[in-house]
Amino acid sequence: RALKIIPKNTCFGQYFGGEILQEAFGKVFDGTGEEHDHNIYAFDQRIDPLELKKLKEKQKKMDIERQNRLKQRLEREKMEKERIRTQQHQQKQATNKPHTAF
Repeated sequence: RALKIIPKNTCFGQYFGGEILQEAFGKVFDGTGEEHDHNIYAFDQRIDPLELKKLKEKQKKMDIERQNRLKQRLEREKMEKERIRTQQHQQKQATNKPHTAF
């Protein structure tokens, strides 16, 4: 399950190995099976600037929403701690009262 919203037609991949310059790669692997395997997955992909802008705006909105949820949770926790302190104080006050006999 993804933790972020992933736009349609997004390509995922994982890079294995160290980064080397194309020239160095060519000298080492030119004409080999490794070059063929590398070139199968080596492609350039561009993200349309409008789509990229939408993604950034959506990410910003989600970040703000997450921050607001965090603030709300912290406020609830603070209020709960205060309620518990007040309750404990009241219980302590009740146990410290002198008892009167009737």
